[in-house]
Amino acid sequence: MLRHSANIFREIPKRGTKNPGVYLIMELNTTINAAYLNIRGILDNLAWALAHHMTLKPNLSEGEKQHRSFVNLFSDGFLTAVAGKDDELGIRLRHKSTWGRDLSRRRDPAAHRIPMYVPPAAVSPAEAAEIQRQGAVALEKAKAGDRDAIGEYLQMFNTSGVFLPEIIISEQDEHVVEELFTTLNNDFESLLDTIETILVFQFIPQPSSSAHDWMCPPLPVREMNR
Repeated sequence: MLRHSANIFREIPKRGTKNPGVYLIMELNTTINAAYLNIRGILDNLAWALAHHMTLKPNLSEGEKQHRSFVNLFSDGFLTAVAGKDDELGIRLRHKSTWGRDLSRRRDPAAHRIPMYVPPAAVSPAEAAEIQRQGAVALEKAKAGDRDAIGEYLQMFNTSGVFLPEIIISEQDEHVVEELFTTLNNDFESLLDTIETILVFQFIPQPSSSAHDWMCPPLPVREMNR
């Protein structure tokens, strides 16, 4: 599903290009929300894999509510348990915990609130006023019996403006706007880095005793102490 999402993201228009139309925007918005649900699912799977592999709790079971609450990759309790078995891995995952918690801002809207939304286009105040004027004219024509007026107006409305790659995120009491490409790149890079770190530290046998340095160079002291 994430591979399909990446293919859709390659079709995102450039800033300032013409309105891509409702169908591409519909697919883009569906894909973005699905991608973040899957990213969250990958992190959950990684947490369960670590919990079993490192025996972070005896008799670990997904059927136990307390165990499900415990297995959260970036929670303090889980990170403390990981550090008790592998201190450096615990440090590295804690370094990612701010991102992991911030990720919920983009995952939760699809699950609990208003899904994230990329608008099809933006218009200037003057263009917006003209669109409203034409809408009023089309409505009057439709009332007078012109059956094509509304359809023609909607065609114009759905192709107006230029595309801006920005994403609107619904939060508890407000809406936040973020630059789309920056958000996607940062989150996918952090996801891949988290996967690589966990695989290298716990699941991929390394050829030397310095396995922790094989793919993941030590964090700067200022980062480790943050």
